[in-house]
Amino acid sequence: MEFYNRGRMKVYNVDTWDGVKDAFRLIEEERISLAQKDTLARSSSKTLFRGHSNAEWDIQTTLERVRKEPVLITDYYRHMLLTLPQVEAFSNTRWELISYDECCAWAAQRYDLYWPDYPGYEYMIYLRHHGFPSPLLDWSSSPYVAAFFAYSNISEKSESIAIFAYAEGGIKSWNNSIPLITVKGPYVRSHKRHFLQQCQYTVCSKFTSRGLEYGSHEEVFSLDRETPDRLWKIVAPRSSASHALEDLDTMNVNALSLIGSEDALIQTLGAREYFFNP
Repeated sequence: MEFYNRGRMKVYNVDTWDGVKDAFRLIEEERISLAQKDTLARSSSKTLFRGHSNAEWDIQTTLERVRKEPVLITDYYRHMLLTLPQVEAFSNTRWELISYDECCAWAAQRYDLYWPDYPGYEYMIYLRHHGFPSPLLDWSSSPYVAAFFAYSNISEKSESIAIFAYAEGGIKSWNNSIPLITVKGPYVRSHKRHFLQQCQYTVCSKFTSRGLEYGSHEEVFSLDRETPDRLWKIVAPRSSASHALEDLDTMNVNALSLIGSEDALIQTLGAREYFFNP
């Protein structure tokens, strides 16, 4: 195992699935050690994990992938409201969302970025899990769930996978021109995959002359300033996928347990019959 620092991100390069699991242990030990030494970090979140099937991919939300320019929070909320009647009709579920004018009034009264009352948060999670472009970046409390998603969708163009680990610091400083990342918790009514995958979400936002905008996680991680947030990256070769997925399946971490659909059942059975036991 090799490691180096790239800015404020610590990168582990490993050769095997066992090396990935060793890196999980080292990251958690480091997070606990940092929290014990830094009184400001003692209220920090637990480590969250995110898997990428291509190690070259940036940390981006699905909204960033479809809209390169910044998006106002109020504009995104307007699009959410436009989808609501059709989604409620098809899902037979009702969401209580405030009006667009109320959202604009809420945004105009914000004086910090640590809001607990994010408008439409539960509905945003539902949309996110069904493929609607989202400013929410999804993470899992389980490193093994993140590893499954990293290893299970590797393309021929990918030479290696990546698993990111993130721990939010307890106290942060900010100003109107600097984007800030905050963690939004798991205790909400949402799609069942939210709970199966032990999901939590981060949101990056900032104040601008236009108003509150969604920001870029990558921008925060690349800023040359001190922050109590911690970020790690584990890079492993695609050749470790077979060992990883078979081991994860013995832990009941597979498509069936994490997605729960009929397609996921068939995918899991196919892996067991032809991938794990060729």
